[in-house]
Amino acid sequence: MSATAAYHLPTIAYTPIDALNRRAAAVGSPGYAQAAAYADYNGHRVTVTWNDYRGYYIAEYFWAGRVVLARGTFAQCLTAALAEYGRGALGTSVWATVQADDAEALALAAAADRAAYESALRAKHGRVYQ
Repeated sequence: MSATAAYHLPTIAYTPIDALNRRAAAVGSPGYAQAAAYADYNGHRVTVTWNDYRGYYIAEYFWAGRVVLARGTFAQCLTAALAEYGRGALGTSVWATVQADDAEALALAAAADRAAYESALRAKHGRVYQ
């Protein structure tokens, strides 16, 4: 087994208020159902990993079975994982495990990791602290 490096994007928060709203929408409250009409509570833990047997990266999550988003280069898989993350579903996170000898993948993962944290800081504080 070769050496790897791991990166992750922060989990999109699923708060107790979100849980209460989800429950209220599920039990039939018309007001909450209308308020939650566009809410997406179905977040996934998307993983991007190296398939040693096949020799390519794979982006996937499990939701009532295995759901494969992409197979191929790290860039293709990261793009698919970021698209799923970009849906904004509550509870979504992305975990990428990169081969330590894959310099291009390491650079892409580090850039995506930094961009995600900067965007989370902007959303919370309105700016990025240096």
